[in-house]
Amino acid sequence: MDIEREISPDPLWIGLVGAAQAGKSTVADRLGEFYVTTSPYLAKPIKGIAQRYYGMSEVDCYSQEGKSEEHSYMTFEDGSAMTNRQVLEQVGDKLQELDPLVLLRAAESRLEKEEKLRLTDNSPGLDPEVVLFPDLRTEPQAEFIREHGGMVVYVARDHAEEKAEATEDAHHTKTFYNRTEHDFMIDNNGGLEQLWDEVYRLVSAIRHLKGEMATN
Repeated sequence: MDIEREISPDPLWIGLVGAAQAGKSTVADRLGEFYVTTSPYLAKPIKGIAQRYYGMSEVDCYSQEGKSEEHSYMTFEDGSAMTNRQVLEQVGDKLQELDPLVLLRAAESRLEKEEKLRLTDNSPGLDPEVVLFPDLRTEPQAEFIREHGGMVVYVARDHAEEKAEATEDAHHTKTFYNRTEHDFMIDNNGGLEQLWDEVYRLVSAIRHLKGEMATN
């Protein structure tokens, strides 16, 4: 039993932290096999701004290829370039300078609208048991999850972390997993079968806590 803090399970908010390509999306998908989940994408407003005002395409915003160094947004006179990824990072920074929780508030607002629509229209839409945020990137976001009775889950993968930490000019959000506390750790340094075991260990811990709360 790894979770030592009281959680609020209805619905349970889970924020995933970890390096790029650590397996956060895979973990989120696997959790969807155990719970009815919804996954508000925190970066959606950032990418919406980039597409609307900076002329970036879906490929530029959402694909690893579009955000790679080979695909620059602009090239300067000295030959240096700004990549699509760097544009997205700067837009995100500017938004969060005004309000560190703006992305989570936007996601929460979308969830509330979806819930209101479901109840008003008697829609058969799913009532989520778990709200998953697979892309937490800042401490205010992690603290917001905790304050809502949620939990922060760290997906650890050595190779992905070595790659993230080897980049000299890496954006501060790339290594955020090193600077925040987590309630549970998933070790993704083995094969897929081991990862499934790790996810089930998380599911078992949540079930244990729910059982404890039901008997109190």
